[in-house]
Amino acid sequence: MSLWRRHPILITAFAIALVLTLAFALRFTAQVLYWSNPAHQNQRVEAWMTVAYIARSWEVHGPDLLIEAALPVSTKGPRTLARIAAERGLPVAQIIAEVEAAILRMKASQP
Repeated sequence: MSLWRRHPILITAFAIALVLTLAFALRFTAQVLYWSNPAHQNQRVEAWMTVAYIARSWEVHGPDLLIEAALPVSTKGPRTLARIAAERGLPVAQIIAEVEAAILRMKASQP
């Protein structure tokens, strides 16, 4: 008698677990390859970037970067610096300068 006929639920659960494991492994590998590329580390801050992207690129803690740069916390998900500037009615260059200054202060305080 085949294994499928004897344990269809078990085989289905195993197949789903295998697919999920492969998906997470591929995602993890893609992120490791992306962030290990020196071109993505310490990138110049630009308007299209989110605070999370900047934090990862500069290896600082994202929530601390928000606080240090005096940026508002969003409950609507990630926002670009351009969107934050528009919401605050400020030029995006001013927001970028605040974020860059916050990064320098955070890097200076790291051991």
